[in-house]
Amino acid sequence: MRLFVTGGTGYVGRELVRQALALGWEVAAGHFRQPPLPYPAAWVPLDLRDRGAAREALEALRPHALINTAYAQSGPDLTPLTAEAPGHLARLARGLGARFIQLSTDVVFDGEAGRPYREDDVPNPLSEYGR
Repeated sequence: MRLFVTGGTGYVGRELVRQALALGWEVAAGHFRQPPLPYPAAWVPLDLRDRGAAREALEALRPHALINTAYAQSGPDLTPLTAEAPGHLARLARGLGARFIQLSTDVVFDGEAGRPYREDDVPNPLSEYGR
């Protein structure tokens, strides 16, 4: 299994990389603004705002699955990275015949429920990222 993880140096991304490597998968991971981790993955410097770079990386690696964990919480990267890149990645994955998994966030909720949230709970984001 060849897996590509975007945001491979983030909290969720690094754990996915670690677990996939432990399963014996061939793993490539994108990193941006942070150095790659000392895991034996193929680390790819990747700015997902650059659609051409994303296409080139995925076409070269031809993963069986792509998991997008990259996001921006605020600032000028918010819309291109968090709102636009997932659609572009999904189209690229479909073109390669790869499965695409888009991770979401729990910050669409305000944290006031006092229990685990469900998909049918009404969102109440407190930040632009959550919106």
